[in-house]
Amino acid sequence: MLGLDFEGFSDAERQVVVAAHPRTERFKEDILQTFYDGIKHKPGATFGNVKADVPADNDPHFHRENFCSVIRGSAWPG
Repeated sequence: MLGLDFEGFSDAERQVVVAAHPRTERFKEDILQTFYDGIKHKPGATFGNVKADVPADNDPHFHRENFCSVIRGSAWPG
């Protein structure tokens, strides 16, 4: 789905994957919408993971928490 190491797979290997998991012309947008539909009711659950990019891309009111700021602002000493 992400295309990581895409070039590391042969055309034949990629064709096997596509045969098992067909991709529509809008696959990329459709999968992003599916992710958003699954998390839009709980955007806080995206904290600290890559899916925070999904509501940030779809919801202009989404506020992404900054992991580093949370650590630095913690009441814990150090």
